[in-house]
Amino acid sequence: MGKKIGELLLDYQLISKSQLEDAMDEQRRTGDKLGDIIIRRGMVTADDLEYILSRQFSIPSLNLHNYQPSPEALALIPEWYVRKNNVIPVELSDKCLTIAMSDPKNFKIIDELRFMTGRRISPVVASIYNLREAISRYFGDKDDIDQDGEGGESLFETGDLSLEGEQLPRMEELLHQASSVPNSETARRILVGMALEKVSHLHFLKRPNRIDVSPRVGGFIEKTYRATRHPLSNIISILKIRAGVYSVEGAPFEGAFNAKIAGSQYRFSITGMPTHEGEHLVISCVKEPDAEVLGLGDLGFTPKMLQNYRKVITRKHGLILYVAPGMSGVTTTMYATLKEIKKPDSLAIAYERIPKVRMQGILQVDPDRTTNVDQGESLRILLGQDTDILLIEDVSSPIAMRSAIYAALGGSLVLARAKEKSALGFVAKMA
Repeated sequence: MGKKIGELLLDYQLISKSQLEDAMDEQRRTGDKLGDIIIRRGMVTADDLEYILSRQFSIPSLNLHNYQPSPEALALIPEWYVRKNNVIPVELSDKCLTIAMSDPKNFKIIDELRFMTGRRISPVVASIYNLREAISRYFGDKDDIDQDGEGGESLFETGDLSLEGEQLPRMEELLHQASSVPNSETARRILVGMALEKVSHLHFLKRPNRIDVSPRVGGFIEKTYRATRHPLSNIISILKIRAGVYSVEGAPFEGAFNAKIAGSQYRFSITGMPTHEGEHLVISCVKEPDAEVLGLGDLGFTPKMLQNYRKVITRKHGLILYVAPGMSGVTTTMYATLKEIKKPDSLAIAYERIPKVRMQGILQVDPDRTTNVDQGESLRILLGQDTDILLIEDVSSPIAMRSAIYAALGGSLVLARAKEKSALGFVAKMA
């Protein structure tokens, strides 16, 4: 790097030596940057400072007053990161992202942006004042958003996300309002809406100029809504960061977090996968187990149906297969069954990814914790656990189904679920 900024200001006769000394005295007292001080004092304009910074760093400057960043570039960097680091993405090409910043030699920020976007970063110089003005112009005033610096994490503290008496808009209207509502508030509304409207999965497909949003309710995708990439990309980033996801754009990822809504705990999982159409993200919503497990008498069986069902479940061994789509009450039925047949002297194991019910005396195995083996190997090991009752969350693969059959033949009573829309469809899948 060449001369210091103070020396350049003197060389170009933009300030006097006494003005520079006064500004440097204030810098020592406050710790502010010299450029901020001389602009605040009215010694030079922001445009003058950009020119000086460009000479200092030998990097081109960009006047943000006369330049319109591309929407694709603006949507690529999360809003919280833009505000925290005072940077503006201005131009996007296949392998390069141009970033306006006040300190183009801040390699920490450049490395973070390269990792975050998967693209080469080309910095240009802009004054901090012009950057802040541009951020307010393109992302709204800072007072209108959360100021925790990490994309709305203050919303996810122990407090309840739902507000007493609030009437949430429908999904289409919620997406339409996203550009006029703070991003963190839209993120909150999405989560509360998923929980209260029983949306099991929310799909986001990132296309070049829009994002397609598809909610799944009762096992079926109701409708696909189209939304603009900005600000929805920033809202998705808030949820990804809350889930502990810091991935390169377009790389596969998964994460999860808990949130309290309307007095109940919910588990939100988020996954992403690149496709030919664009990045596909899915947020799933599962209600955490309540303290009380329902009994079979609470499930709406007719007396005759309940009598026949109880005859089946009192057998010592065998396979009871539940075939149904997601969010159809199968898990509730299976645990109500466990509650009825589990005896103090018997061993029961539940093998499910996210335990939806907690029951005394039930050993629960999370497949995500058996990272060194796959599902088939985990179930094979479970066969040697001398289990009286085995609950399997999903046997939609031939390997899992085979393990369930072996367990039933080996003397266990197996309650297994297949996430399919019809029994015939499941049979055809296993063939």
